Amino acid sequence: MASERNLKTSTIEDHLSTFVASGELKISELIEQPRLDLIVSAFKKHGTAFIQPVKEELRDDVTYGELKLVKAYLMSGRY
Repeated sequence: MASERNLKTSTIEDHLSTFVASGELKISELIEQPRLDLIVSAFKKHGTAFIQPVKEELRDDVTYGELKLVKAYLMSGRY
């Protein structure tokens, strides 16, 4: 999608995060439950103020885009 519209992947991820935060898009449509559980657990441990500690814990198992999506989900209060 990003290349079709001449956008960066991070731009698309930012838009998706906005839709997750507003409730217009369900996180389950983007991230499978076991993966979501893993990321949520790491955010519970480290807090949502910064993504970097979660990324350092989970390393290459997750992308920054996934972390942004889950952070938006958690910050929305829908968890």
